[in-house]
Amino acid sequence: MDFYKIDKTTGNLLNEDFMLPAMVVKKSHIINNAKWMQEYANKAGVKLAPHGKTTMCPELFKIQIDEGAWGMTLANAFQVRVAHAHGINKILMANQLVGKQNIKVILDELKSDAQLEFYCLIDNIDNIRALAKCCREENMQQPLNLLIEIAPAHGRAGVRTSCEVIELAQEIKKHSPWIRLSGIECYEGVIHCENPVPVVNEFLHFVAKTAVEVEELDLYDADKLILTGGGTVFFDRVSEILTKTPLKTPFEVLIRPGCYLSHDSGIYDEFQKELVERDAIAKTIDSDLESAIEVLTYVQSIPEPGLAILSMGKRDVSFDSGLPNPAKLYRINEKNLQVLCNNWELSDLNDQHAFLKFPKEENLTVGDIIISQVSHPCLTFDKWQAIALVDENYEVVDTLKTYFG
Repeated sequence: MDFYKIDKTTGNLLNEDFMLPAMVVKKSHIINNAKWMQEYANKAGVKLAPHGKTTMCPELFKIQIDEGAWGMTLANAFQVRVAHAHGINKILMANQLVGKQNIKVILDELKSDAQLEFYCLIDNIDNIRALAKCCREENMQQPLNLLIEIAPAHGRAGVRTSCEVIELAQEIKKHSPWIRLSGIECYEGVIHCENPVPVVNEFLHFVAKTAVEVEELDLYDADKLILTGGGTVFFDRVSEILTKTPLKTPFEVLIRPGCYLSHDSGIYDEFQKELVERDAIAKTIDSDLESAIEVLTYVQSIPEPGLAILSMGKRDVSFDSGLPNPAKLYRINEKNLQVLCNNWELSDLNDQHAFLKFPKEENLTVGDIIISQVSHPCLTFDKWQAIALVDENYEVVDTLKTYFG
């Protein structure tokens, strides 16, 4: 038996047809967000490869693909296998492929499906040689597509200089036909400073310049190249700068935002407001991203006036980038749903409890339902194996399964 709180596709959360706490996503908001980002990509002349690590939910992958996404970005071999098993045939693994079993899993997926288009990152000569050796031993019929990763100083994985990029590209060339260089990848989201946009721009111009240098040395092997960057924060800068790279070889620019699909009411909402403010394309889109995630929880105890203990905690909701925001109250006895003001707030979370401060003149009842929005969707999705997809009245229209390793 699978023990899911959400285990059927009919019922209403406010009617208490399911156990709480429970995570829900609003279907209309998800569809709106998918359409918003696809419209942006189309207008910017880029391809959308959403990062699936945010949700690890194949039903949501399908929504993104159906709206026009190029394919999906994933973070590791396990995630790639999940996505491919659910019909995703264009995959960018935005990470280095390291380790015997991880490499074997990917090569097995490629051997099982000639239509699978797969790319992974590289930033190390030893890894190049290990990948080439495995491909040769497995007698792969198609070369493994590699993208050299470039990172800013003090960033994350990836080489820092154009000389290092050229050295890696030359090494990849030696191991043809087992592996091939198919483009350049970067992740600008690790740039943190008081005014990051000029620094991001400078880094992306460096990436574009280096991509041209590799071409001038005839070190690419693919007929069509990929240039890719763009997490959820600076995909506008990637779209603006990398699409203007003066390559002679045909190329596509992939952007890889992940959190846009569910959005949030915290850090990503702030990032989106900043992006819309600075970006001309975003201003042309009539709608905007909407927070789609909510967690419903009971008032479990009212130990003193103005303090309620809720039945959710750190095991149920993200808290690394701000505590959840109590947005609505459903009074069980009155069957009434109301929007809460700013003077309702969560002050702390324990493993399974939340501390809600509320106006002392308000009447709360144990068993009332508090509906909270979140900041940082990634670390809410990974806490739930089954999520309710709901309409605006909290009627369940589908059950979404997640696959976190």
